[in-house]
Amino acid sequence: MLVLTYLAAFAFGIGSPLCTMDFFPLSKHPELTYFWGTFGTEMLAASPGDRSLPFERREWAMPYSLDGLVGQEFALEAVAGRDSEILRALDGFDGEEGPRRVVLVLWDYDPGCAPIPFKDGERLGIPGESVFAKGLLRERDLWSQGLPTFDLFFGGQHVYPFAATKHGRESAESLQRSRAERGDTLPPPPHLAASEAFELVHSLPERCEYATYPGITSARLDQLTETWAAKRDHAGVDRLLATHQRWRLDPGENCAR
Repeated sequence: MLVLTYLAAFAFGIGSPLCTMDFFPLSKHPELTYFWGTFGTEMLAASPGDRSLPFERREWAMPYSLDGLVGQEFALEAVAGRDSEILRALDGFDGEEGPRRVVLVLWDYDPGCAPIPFKDGERLGIPGESVFAKGLLRERDLWSQGLPTFDLFFGGQHVYPFAATKHGRESAESLQRSRAERGDTLPPPPHLAASEAFELVHSLPERCEYATYPGITSARLDQLTETWAAKRDHAGVDRLLATHQRWRLDPGENCAR
């Protein structure tokens, strides 16, 4: 019965919706570190870590092998959010030797929301591409070769722009071919540079700040909306600002006013 349930989830395409995931990469998340930088070329062996996921695990999660788990090197330019102070406290992090070298380990997920290795250690991103990303920083004893190591979860939800990943580039090329076959000549929306995405996300309030400091955060949101008005046509920007407008009116029941 377990196997039939697992297969049925894939057959009817309901694997992803069973997980409560953050599919919007341009945002803060209280449980994640966010950063921008550039994908490198080297793939490094990584331990499984604790494989924690920021969403619920279902009972029909399937077993899998963790042999040969690897991560991709990443040149970190700037970092904020959860655990960012751990990185900034490292020797040489804010020095003049260039970006900090870290490791990104990519995870997929099965219909039961259990973490599974992504495509036998396939690269997360295209070397040389600059991105904004979010991930979970591992405990220091689980770092790969002594380098700060993050777990990221597949789907584009923690990498912006998604087209900077190998899967995203393949998806974009497939979409372009489909558009060409239909005679659709409209170009895709532009993207913010990774540094701009980081700046925008970092400058916006946390969700519950709209309840705790309504006057200050409301004024800040108005100022940022005006500042970024010229780039609301860029992928994700208008949606992010609209989300904050909703939060200003209703921060949510978990935020005490």
